[in-house]
Amino acid sequence: MSRRCSLCTRSDREITDALLITNPGLSLRDKARRLQVSKDTVAKHQAEHIPKRLAWQARRIEAAHDRSLADRLVAYTETLLRVADRAEQEGNLRVVVSAHRELARLAELEARSRGELRAPATGNVTNVQVLNVSQPFTAEDHQQALREARLLLEFEEDERRDRRAHLSVVPAP
Repeated sequence: MSRRCSLCTRSDREITDALLITNPGLSLRDKARRLQVSKDTVAKHQAEHIPKRLAWQARRIEAAHDRSLADRLVAYTETLLRVADRAEQEGNLRVVVSAHRELARLAELEARSRGELRAPATGNVTNVQVLNVSQPFTAEDHQQALREARLLLEFEEDERRDRRAHLSVVPAP
């Protein structure tokens, strides 16, 4: 059975890893002298254990960022839904339309952050929104609109992909 890495088990592991990561110009021999271990121990730790630790910390940071982005999107969505509801009650259709436009932008941002949507399409896009003012727009209606928008975006992306594939197989004249 192999021995555990003496640098991984140190109580000051964070400081040890920081020394190894932030001093790339320092020789292995100098790093080993500072840490009071052999040069081979430093080389093995640097090659095998630091990349894993960096990847783990990067995943943690990314997860925290994704969670905070998701939390912010939820908060913005809830605020916009309240604004839209109040504006609808007051009969201010411009604010209702503006709020729903912003909700659509948030849905697009959410889809981009999840990798469900790529770069924006180029060209002219016409958006048409029909509002039934006699009935309030509920959160369920918003969720349904988001689902329909995602389906539409997926359909458009599939069409673009098919067009590109078709253009790439068309023989030259």
